[in-house]
Amino acid sequence: MTATDERGRKGRRTLGWELWGMKRQIAKVLRMLLAEFLTRLPYWNWSSRLLDRLLVVEEGGGMEKGMIEKIRDAGISPPEQIINDGSIHRFPSNGDASDKAGYYLLYPDGGGFFGCWRSGIYQTVKPDGAETWTDQDRAAYRQKIEQAKAEATAQREREQAEAAEKARKIRNSAAPANPEHAYLKKKQIGPHGARQTGKTLILSIEDLSGKIVSIQSIDPEGKKKFLPGGKISGGFMVIGGRDFTQGGFICEGYATGASIHEATGKPVIVAFNSGNLPAVAEAFKDHPLTIAADNDLGTKIKTGKNPGIEAAKKAADVSGLPCLVCPVDSDFNDLAVKYGTETLKKFFNENVLNILNNLNINDSSQQFSTKNTPEPPQNLAGNIKQFIENSTGSFHTRDIDAEFGLKTRKEKQARSSALLYLYKKNFINKDKSITGRWHIIDSSIDWIDLDAPAEENFPLVLPFGLSEAVSIPPKAIIILAGSTNAGKTAFIFNTLRLNLGSDFKKTYLMSEMGPGEYITRLKSFNEPLDKWKEVNAASRSYDFNGAIAHHNLDGLTCIDYLEEIDGEYFKIASDIRNVYDALGGGVAIIAIQKKASNQTARGGEATMEKSRLYLTLDYLATKENSIVCALKITKLKNFIGKNLQNHELHFEINRGAQISKVMDWTPCAKVDRERCKAEYERTNPETDLDQKDYAVTFRTDAGRIVGMNNQDYSKLLQTHGMVAAEILEEIAADSFKREFIKDKGWFFQVPKILKKKIAEREAALV
Repeated sequence: MTATDERGRKGRRTLGWELWGMKRQIAKVLRMLLAEFLTRLPYWNWSSRLLDRLLVVEEGGGMEKGMIEKIRDAGISPPEQIINDGSIHRFPSNGDASDKAGYYLLYPDGGGFFGCWRSGIYQTVKPDGAETWTDQDRAAYRQKIEQAKAEATAQREREQAEAAEKARKIRNSAAPANPEHAYLKKKQIGPHGARQTGKTLILSIEDLSGKIVSIQSIDPEGKKKFLPGGKISGGFMVIGGRDFTQGGFICEGYATGASIHEATGKPVIVAFNSGNLPAVAEAFKDHPLTIAADNDLGTKIKTGKNPGIEAAKKAADVSGLPCLVCPVDSDFNDLAVKYGTETLKKFFNENVLNILNNLNINDSSQQFSTKNTPEPPQNLAGNIKQFIENSTGSFHTRDIDAEFGLKTRKEKQARSSALLYLYKKNFINKDKSITGRWHIIDSSIDWIDLDAPAEENFPLVLPFGLSEAVSIPPKAIIILAGSTNAGKTAFIFNTLRLNLGSDFKKTYLMSEMGPGEYITRLKSFNEPLDKWKEVNAASRSYDFNGAIAHHNLDGLTCIDYLEEIDGEYFKIASDIRNVYDALGGGVAIIAIQKKASNQTARGGEATMEKSRLYLTLDYLATKENSIVCALKITKLKNFIGKNLQNHELHFEINRGAQISKVMDWTPCAKVDRERCKAEYERTNPETDLDQKDYAVTFRTDAGRIVGMNNQDYSKLLQTHGMVAAEILEEIAADSFKREFIKDKGWFFQVPKILKKKIAEREAALV
């Protein structure tokens, strides 16, 4: 075929598509004309089915497509088709065919409305040509829409009354829920007022008067359904009683509410879905509550929207209540299931305490105290600025309203404008996690006095002569970024040992060891334990800055180690800054985990920002009674004499604590680690670890180090998910502490252990 023939063929094809499009448009016009004709016939009633078939249009139509897009943009699942006959049509707004809470009305001219009874969403749609209407046309159209809406509302109220009666009968005939119900076990929560009929949980949905207006049912697999026709908008369930005088929470789901109540002991109001959250929050705006928002990160990745956070923001805007966002993808129940109730309790203790302490609560009432409220000042902006200048820390907009007696919407708008002005002038900053909370920017600065005496270094002694190579000033951070079994703890223990007898206080905060293991490690030095009594040791895995601020502002604090929950490693840099800000004139040594193939700790290069000295530790080799590790100076500020940045030293660890140098400081470019490994392992013929960059390594019962390559590691992650990575790390770490990996057949044994541990976790959830 020639090029000319090809162009002719494509041209005919294009013309064919254009003619087909014209044909479809003509057919649509004919359908509309026939529909108009049928409406004028006297036998309209028995021809209505034919009319419906004429008016059903696919999503590709003009006004119909526009209606579908508007419904979708409002956060409602749209119907598959739109009928523009001027009648109200119902459709499932959440994908459940049995729950037709959505409704729409579309006239042939493109005007109409749509909404969802469950979420309370309602929007009108202007017809084509509305921009040319007269005032009389607008009034007539408005009257037509209002009349149609009133008819729909009356019909809906009749349905809701019938559903409420049915809901009360179902609830009253159900027995208290069995705590062993599959859904409750999976979510690791108690029943908290849930009822049960057969294998289905029944949750009551109440209004402000306490009447049951509908129910939600949950089957053992977790599938949820609302009672068809029941009222959802503004309805809720309360877990833990209605005494809100000491605070409480508002959330979306029942399991989330149960987990929050079990972690905090506070009452929780369940709104059942994100669309209902604003209505419930507005109904309880006069109570000292906090909105606990879901964090739908997975949905945001797919659609660009985060329904949980967006709904919480709307709820906070209409109610003025503060808001907390779940720090992980999903909700607070998932956080509790994955990381434990204590983790959830810690989160709320840290973030909610300040909110509750700042609320103006009248103990004799469930509402905020309004007695002796002052009149709003005339110069509101000036008074708010003076209030901020005389305060420190943070405040909530509720504090401003209480301080100056702001009640009306106009007064609160003036307050918001004043705060916005102060924000632009850098007097205050918005809190990123709690809506309505502001932080006061401290503008005071201690300028450097060039005539003042020179600042002395912190008298810290470090292993391997590091003290003679680097200047450590007061208020300094030292980072130890080490892979598994690379000597982080041994380095810290030897640093503490070198500084025993010094004048400054010494604190050791450990997240992995208990008291027994700590004492065992100390005994490995073969020295009297009395020497170590000047070191204050404690098990702690969070709020290190609080421990420093209250117990050791000006001494040496060793943190072994700083960690964040999986997927939240970006917060580590912020945690380091918090430790730095808490220091007075002291020094903090912070150990952080890193992957064997990485040069920086989990959290990336941001973990280097506040450090004066950044050390990287890697495992090298196993000898008969010891291991050999590499210590590299990755970042060095204020070096003394020779600059040892990008130099490394190799050292041996005996009995888990005693260290000795096997290779002195050498430029990294001149070190062949593979050759060094071979040399170190020459004295241990049983050790024949292939020189590759393995994803994870294990120690066998013969003392041999074996490694799993990246390909096999990836296959296990594809089969079992990301949880396999966490469990493989646990198996690897455990293999260096006790002998259970068989030297022969380890490659087949490790996947079996992994599969067994995953099954144990899943069984614990059920």
